Amino acid sequence: MPNLDILDNMIAVVVVLLVLSLIVQSIQAAIKKLFRVKSLQLEQSLVHLFYYALDKDAGKTMKTWADRMPLLRAFASLPGLRSLMPQTATRLSDRDSQVKTLFDAVSQEIKNSGRITPGGKVALDSLNKDELKKFIGNMKAEKLAARLIGSNGEQIQSALEKAAAVNQVFTEFNDKFKPLIDKTPLAKFTAPMAQMLANAAELSEKDLDTLTVGDLTKLSKRELAEVNKLIEALPDSIQQTIKQLETNAQKDAAAALAKLNEAFEPVKEELKIVATLPAKLGQISANVDEWYSTIMQGFEERYTRSMKTFALVISFVTVFLLNANVFAIYRQVSTNEQVRNMLIAAGPKISQKIDQQKAGLANDEQTQQAITQIADEAIQNVQQGAGMYTSFGFEGPRWIRRVFQNPRSIFSMKAIETLFGWIVMTMLLSVGAPFWQDTLESLFGLKNLLRKQQPGEAQKTT
Repeated sequence: MPNLDILDNMIAVVVVLLVLSLIVQSIQAAIKKLFRVKSLQLEQSLVHLFYYALDKDAGKTMKTWADRMPLLRAFASLPGLRSLMPQTATRLSDRDSQVKTLFDAVSQEIKNSGRITPGGKVALDSLNKDELKKFIGNMKAEKLAARLIGSNGEQIQSALEKAAAVNQVFTEFNDKFKPLIDKTPLAKFTAPMAQMLANAAELSEKDLDTLTVGDLTKLSKRELAEVNKLIEALPDSIQQTIKQLETNAQKDAAAALAKLNEAFEPVKEELKIVATLPAKLGQISANVDEWYSTIMQGFEERYTRSMKTFALVISFVTVFLLNANVFAIYRQVSTNEQVRNMLIAAGPKISQKIDQQKAGLANDEQTQQAITQIADEAIQNVQQGAGMYTSFGFEGPRWIRRVFQNPRSIFSMKAIETLFGWIVMTMLLSVGAPFWQDTLESLFGLKNLLRKQQPGEAQKTT
C-alpha cells in the first residue's frame, strides 16, 4: 500500500508554493496598477495601430526595449531614473508627427469622456474597438486636418466654397448633356466627380468648427489615391470629350463643357484639398476597423509574455528574500511532522485566500480609491504571506543577517545548493497559482482515495 507520508510531503510543499504565490501575486498586482503597465502597453499598441490607420510604416514602433516592455517606460518616468534612462523615458516625442497628432487628439477625446487616471493620464485599460471608433468620429476635423493634410481652416473653407461653385456649373452641365457624355472619355469621371463636388457643397454649408471626423467618414467613399488620380486625369478627358463633341457637330455641349473646364482649371488645387479632406480623415476609421483585431492580438501576446517575465523576476526576489530553497523546505517538511501537519491543515484556507485575491484583481478601475486599495491590500498580503511562511518554522529573511555575520558561508557547498534550490523554486512559482491550486486539490483527492483503500482506515469508518 502506498506510503501516505510521501503524499503529505508533496501536499505540504505545494502549500508552501501557494503561500509564496500569494506574495508574488500581491506585488505584481500592486506594481501593475501603480505604474499603469497595461495602459502603457495599450498606449504603445494604439500608436502601432495609428501608423496603419494613416498608411505609414509601422515597423519602427517595436524596435526598442522601451517599446516592447512598457514597464521600463513606467520606471523611467520616475524622477530619479529619468536621467539614467533618457531614451527609455521618451514615449511619443520621437514618433511621426501625424501619428502623434492623431494619438493626442484621440487621447483628449477619451479624457473628455471621463476616462482619466488620478495622475491625469488617459485610462485605456477597458477601451474596445467600437469605443475607439466612436472617439475618432467625435474628433474635430479642423485642427486634425491642419496637421494631416497641411491646410488650415481658412484654406479648407475657401476650397469648399470654390468647389461648391464648380459643383453648380457641373450639375447644370450634367443635367442638360448627360446622354451625350455617356459615350465620351469623360463618362467614367462624371459619377465620382459628381459625388466629390456634392460632398464639397454639403461641407461648405456647415460650420467648420463643429465638423467632426465622423461627418467626413460618411462622405468618404473612395480611396485617396483614386481621388487624386481622378483630379489629375480630368483635364485631359475634358479636352478629349470637347474634340469628340465638336467632331459630332454637338457644339452646344462642347461649349458648355469648355465653360466647365474654365471653371474647373483655376480651382484644381482647391479640389485636391476638398477630395483629400474626407478621403484622408475618412480612411482613419476604416483602417482602424481593419487592423484593430490584428494589433490587439499582438498586444495580448506581448502583454502576456511581459507579465510572465515580470512574474519570474518577482518570484526570484521573493524566493531570495525568504530563502525559499525548495530542497531545504522538503527536508524540513519530511523530517518535521508538526510543520507538515500545519501546512496540510492551512492548505484549503490559503487556496481560498488566493481566490479572493484574484477576484479583487479583476477590477480594472483606475481610480485613486482602487489604486490605494490595491496597494494597501498588496502590503497587507505580503506581510501576511511572509509571516505565514515563517510561522511554519522556515527561516525567512533572517538568513540575510546570518550571512552578514559569517560572509565565508557564501562560498560553501551548501550555498551552491541553496542557489540551485532558489532557481528551482522560482521556476515552480512561475507556473502560477492556479496550477498549484489544481494540484493541491488533486493531491487531497488522491489522499482521500488512498486512505479509503487502506484496511485500517476502512475499519475506522465502519
